Amino acid sequence: MMKTETVAGITYSKPIVTVLQDSPLLVGELAGRIAYDSFDKSEHEVIRNFTPNRVSGLNADNSELLNSLAWVHHHYSVLEHLSLSYLIEGTTRGVLAELSRHRIASYTVRSTRYTMSDIIYLFAAEYQGSYTEGFFVNEVITLNVFNLSGEFERLEARQLWDKLFTQLLEVGKEEFFTAILSKDNL
Repeated sequence: MMKTETVAGITYSKPIVTVLQDSPLLVGELAGRIAYDSFDKSEHEVIRNFTPNRVSGLNADNSELLNSLAWVHHHYSVLEHLSLSYLIEGTTRGVLAELSRHRIASYTVRSTRYTMSDIIYLFAAEYQGSYTEGFFVNEVITLNVFNLSGEFERLEARQLWDKLFTQLLEVGKEEFFTAILSKDNL
């Protein structure tokens, strides 16, 4: 279950972060030892006895070389050999935009353009008179796409209804549904 936090009267969902994969710490040390040709100075036997054909066993909790290079000498390029893959659920595209500005990672994000079919189907049913606007808003809220709660989430759902309806009026019903629903097959 998502944790929430209330700030200035707005309740937000906190993201859920799961580490999917990480590279062993000593991959970074290995890069540093290659740069300085100092394998024999490592506190780790697997590094002291490193051969290019033997790369297993590079797990460790600490590396004196990486601590020194990163925090004393500010030689960060060896840290670029380390990688972490996360699954971050329940955050906004705004957070993603802020992270990507710093160029610290590669990002893959759920495409709202190609994953909005549930909302489009709700809108289609709503537009054809099967439901009420309130039904649409309540159903969109159950999809948990806004990471908000309460009246702010309702406001976002209503704005989504307004945007879809405006677009439908602009291009016409047939073109609107053909364009939107054709992406559903990707």
